[in-house]
Amino acid sequence: MAINYYPKCPQPQLTYGLPAHTDPNALTILLPDPDVAGLQVLKDGRWIAVDPLANAFVINIGDQLQVTTLGLLIHALPLALMVMLLQALTNGKYNSVLHRAVVNPEKERISVASFLCPSNYAIISPPERLISEGSPAMYRSYTYEEYYKKFWSRNLDDEPCLEMFQS
Repeated sequence: MAINYYPKCPQPQLTYGLPAHTDPNALTILLPDPDVAGLQVLKDGRWIAVDPLANAFVINIGDQLQVTTLGLLIHALPLALMVMLLQALTNGKYNSVLHRAVVNPEKERISVASFLCPSNYAIISPPERLISEGSPAMYRSYTYEEYYKKFWSRNLDDEPCLEMFQS
């Protein structure tokens, strides 16, 4: 969980609250400040503000969901349930969300983010049943620990980390 404080900034064009990035985890559940916008997503080459709604969460798809689904990622589930959920993987059918946080010239804001992450030892890869001659594996196999270390060893606004794991 992360609690983010963004102070007001009289010249918001000179800084970011967070630069553009995708999240290294599977899902991010964000509780935005209901009174101050600050989250933006990139859509069709344009940054679009995500206006906060009272009593609503924002759910961001992270990098691991782009490769696999939550079944692989919820390591605390009973093994039988986890095996059933492991059967549905995406091999790039879902895309992680490129987003950034901006500051406001007049108001400070706070957001709370909670992250759904795999265990460090989870092996993340597309399943064989989604791989064929016409649909090759888009990513090589890796552990979440390997991915997470690589993610934080670079600048947040560098190329998306997931590109380093492409087949």
